[in-house]
Amino acid sequence: MKVIDKQIDYFLKKGIVASLRELPYKIDREVLLNEKHKGKVIKIISNPNFRQLQVYQKLSGFGNTKEWIEATKIINDGNKPQFLVVIEKLKENMKNQTADN
Repeated sequence: MKVIDKQIDYFLKKGIVASLRELPYKIDREVLLNEKHKGKVIKIISNPNFRQLQVYQKLSGFGNTKEWIEATKIINDGNKPQFLVVIEKLKENMKNQTADN
């Protein structure tokens, strides 16, 4: 799973992130966001329209919807991914983060 650093930062601070993906995921699937952090898929929208992207942009870590779409296209060879996926931090990540501080 490719994840943009800005989204990792948001995920770590807020415990949730909306991400645009090329491949479909299933609800409750655990996903690895990077080498340290896992999350669980809690929502999937296939072929989100611009209005749906605007609604979920506040969970993306980006300042606006256009910035989010453009950044995602860059890491996906110019293509806009077909799936909007909302990922929630797993409780085990929260425990580890607290123990590390």
